[in-house]
Amino acid sequence: MSISWKKEYNTELICQRIRQAAVKNEKGNISYPLHLYIPIILIMKSAVNFDDSINEEEKSIIIDKAITHVAGDNITLKKLTSALSFYQTSFLNLENKKYILITSIAIDKNSQIKPQRINNCFISFHKNLDSNFESARKEIMASATSSVTGKIPKNYTIVKIHSSGRTQSEAFNNAWKAINIYRAKINL
Repeated sequence: MSISWKKEYNTELICQRIRQAAVKNEKGNISYPLHLYIPIILIMKSAVNFDDSINEEEKSIIIDKAITHVAGDNITLKKLTSALSFYQTSFLNLENKKYILITSIAIDKNSQIKPQRINNCFISFHKNLDSNFESARKEIMASATSSVTGKIPKNYTIVKIHSSGRTQSEAFNNAWKAINIYRAKINL
């Protein structure tokens, strides 16, 4: 499936900015300084017509892959469009996989909350985290170097959200939307 560009954006200028931002090291590898690269990603997310089913995180990943694929001084609109279309199609052709997101919610853990099905996600509520999830969580926390980890509040209810997606990011976004809809429902 091919992408298209929104007419109000100067696509040649976008390609020019990508070329100007490129930094080549002594081995010939190209990288982009973040202070120049992030605005390019943001503009492109707005300038490109992606398939409606693609979330913002996946759009960023597709754009990054496309720019990396055509990196160099000779980035053209045709090459960039082709790479964006290729990575969008690759994403759309991925099989859905099942995932489980574990979080907590500020509801007393002794509350009896019925499971919910929201937006193709199954949400269940628990007093405690299953031992297999707890051990996996401890492993992740022990190896986390660039993220904030924290203890689950003692009186909060554990929430297990069964979701699916073509990638972890898509499944997370689906699960997060579902739990936020649930939060909105109980706060109405």
